[in-house]
Amino acid sequence: MRSLAAGLMLALFGVALPSAGRADPVQLYSRASLTSQTIDWSSYGRPGSFLSTPVTMSFGRESVAIGSSAGIAEVRQQGTDFSGNFSPGDSLLSLPDGYKSDVFDLHFGGAPVYGLGAQIEPVSGYAGAFTGLMKLYSAANVLLGEVSVAGDATSAGDGSAVFLGASSSIPIAYVAFFVDEGNPFFPVEGDLAINQLSLQEQVPEPASAWLLGPVALAFAASFRRGRTPAAIARD
Repeated sequence: MRSLAAGLMLALFGVALPSAGRADPVQLYSRASLTSQTIDWSSYGRPGSFLSTPVTMSFGRESVAIGSSAGIAEVRQQGTDFSGNFSPGDSLLSLPDGYKSDVFDLHFGGAPVYGLGAQIEPVSGYAGAFTGLMKLYSAANVLLGEVSVAGDATSAGDGSAVFLGASSSIPIAYVAFFVDEGNPFFPVEGDLAINQLSLQEQVPEPASAWLLGPVALAFAASFRRGRTPAAIARD
């Protein structure tokens, strides 16, 4: 009986180990697990400030370099010079209106980044359905993967802008943001805005460990009480 229990435990934890594989990146749909650092774009200037890129600023253990192929970015604020569906007063980082063909990216230095996310929306003036996209890269310029989310751009100013985030077991060196508004001439566009950026500097737990850990503990407790696998299955 004890040997069977040990075998089951090994099988369960064997599946749960990181070596079993973790698909990277894993998409995140909220800021809940991103607690290491928050980057508020107001640190880069007042609403309406234009930034010559690349521009870098440090935040505790982290530094963020803003890049754009246009060589320019803009700090904006929901309700002041941006009319979207971020929360009132949110500081935003964007490319200026009309920079559809440009690339907007963020590079990280200092502490390794294993997760990040922000709410995203096309620049002020666009209304309707869109897709937000984020590509994640390693320090070796290897594409770790891409995540996307469907959103609806409005001028409600109610905080309903969709959240786009991801975590990775490999450090994220930089990310590129895009939006797809269904424009056949610009399949992906760079004129977008994001609000405060949340970061995570810890290696994410394998999802299988969270799922199977309690199962393994239940098996162990049941065998200590002398219950058989068949009895456990009937529960």
